Amino acid sequence: MTHSNDTTILLAAFIICIFTITAIFGGLIYFQEQQISQMELQAGNTNLTTHSLQYELELSKNRILQLEYQMDVLTSPKIDYYAYGDSITRATGDDRYLNPDGSGAYIIQMVREFNLNATALHNVDGGGMDSSWGVANLRTHYINNTSVFVYMFTNDANDNLTVNQTIDNYIVIYDYVTSQGTKAVPCIPILRCSNKVAYSLKNQTERNMALESALTSRGIKFVRMYNALNGGKGDINTTYLYDGVHPSNEGQKIMGEYLWAQLVQM
Repeated sequence: MTHSNDTTILLAAFIICIFTITAIFGGLIYFQEQQISQMELQAGNTNLTTHSLQYELELSKNRILQLEYQMDVLTSPKIDYYAYGDSITRATGDDRYLNPDGSGAYIIQMVREFNLNATALHNVDGGGMDSSWGVANLRTHYINNTSVFVYMFTNDANDNLTVNQTIDNYIVIYDYVTSQGTKAVPCIPILRCSNKVAYSLKNQTERNMALESALTSRGIKFVRMYNALNGGKGDINTTYLYDGVHPSNEGQKIMGEYLWAQLVQM
């Protein structure tokens, strides 16, 4: 009789939790929809849709799509694959090359191609951020029922973090995630170039090699994500980087395929 009562209590608690999550996300979605209505009204009243207003409008619509997707995933029994990182992981920006809702992200495409029964999620608020941001925001982004936690930060060199800071941050993330019973998979960043930012191939390569060496010395397995887009040639291949920095949908797909090939060997 006691066992039956305990089961009933647990089931009731689970149902309450699901309703709570649904209510929270429903409220967030409603708030975003109200913001969109106000911006559209503002644009109509002024008879002028500025670039800034249009950008904010599209950003809000993207947030709604993300919230709806996250609500679906978070109310499922578990999350099989979670990707954590910056704008490369966010996979939104230029709608000519990327899906506006981030559904072209490598982790999503990987699951759709290789494991349709699995669930996948990725953060969308890391644009322009580095691994120090990743450490600072880890506890609010990590979800307890995650099976595999993949992470990659490409902006460390831009933000003038030392190589040792990058190494320390990657290890802090790894230690925390594994302490929660989740498989942590650090990814060595892709190589990038841009006319707007002075990305040095030498700097990126040396930083990546130092990170690999530090992880190897600690027995931590990792994925050389840069090999996904350059075929392991150690050079920058902009074929799948629509602006020299961010992978297109096709680039994200290739990254997802490469990641899966590495995961099945780990």
